[in-house]
Amino acid sequence: MTDQAKQVTPDEIRSITAAATPHFSQQVRERVSKLIADLPEGHPARVMGEAEIERLAAIGKSGEVRGTPNEPTLEPLSSVTKED
Repeated sequence: MTDQAKQVTPDEIRSITAAATPHFSQQVRERVSKLIADLPEGHPARVMGEAEIERLAAIGKSGEVRGTPNEPTLEPLSSVTKED
């Protein structure tokens, strides 16, 4: 295990991925892939990183929707794959 692998934590993965937007999701996904590459199976940061990679890949393809019925002043943004 490299020194970098020893230092990667779930908090680091969370801090990198939490605010990722569809526009930058693929770049963030690649960064996470590189960070967790040397981690052993089952390592908490690797488990979280793999889940985030899947999420980032999905929002990169479909976009994201914001706003809920509880926020009447915020119109939902439609997904880039949603047909009008």
